[in-house]
Amino acid sequence: MSAMQPAVGERRRSRRHSHSSETILFRFENEQGRPRQARGRLENISENGAAIRAATAPPVNTVGEISIEFQGFQFVAESRVVRATPRGFAVEFTDVDEMLLDSMNDLRVPVSDDDES
Repeated sequence: MSAMQPAVGERRRSRRHSHSSETILFRFENEQGRPRQARGRLENISENGAAIRAATAPPVNTVGEISIEFQGFQFVAESRVVRATPRGFAVEFTDVDEMLLDSMNDLRVPVSDDDES
């Protein structure tokens, strides 16, 4: 797998690809075990996780499945919510298929330089 290298001064392990139009769906169970979902727009994505712009966010440490359709394929991964903000939430991928990561690395889309997510 070809690893994306972080920019100089970047604190993240992987570079982020900026996006703004892709719809995401994060499926999870609430504390009572009932199925729930959060919908939003993909803000950015890297090998390790993604930032999602959404009206509401699942609680931090919630584990679920994220599904993102973009550029001709669907990306699905087990994920854990690592941050919730007024603008949305961020997830860390916990189980990702290596072929999907390789496909994402080959997208060759602009990399986000901001450090918000």
